[in-house]
Amino acid sequence: MSFDPSTDSLSNLSKVAGVDFNKLREKYKTVQQKQTSECSHTLSAKDEEDLKRLNNYKICKSCLGKGTVKTIYNHMVLERDCEECDGDSIVLSQERLDEIAKGLS
Repeated sequence: MSFDPSTDSLSNLSKVAGVDFNKLREKYKTVQQKQTSECSHTLSAKDEEDLKRLNNYKICKSCLGKGTVKTIYNHMVLERDCEECDGDSIVLSQERLDEIAKGLS
């Protein structure tokens, strides 16, 4: 729900809440402008290389990145290593697996 500052609903809401929303907008407008100007970060070549390597891995969907799976056995909860990721919490992405398969054939 967004409010247009020129409408009466915002002034009515300001009266009910006891807060002048127009003054709050003016107060924090400069903070928002500073944050957007500070976020202009460019990636270096090393960062790009690291991101490409990270894209080869995905979080295991079976254990949700925990590395262990809980199972119920005779009123007990057993915790064992995940069979999908062997307890590593990460698996190779499908694209990387396809690349490896092409290289082997």
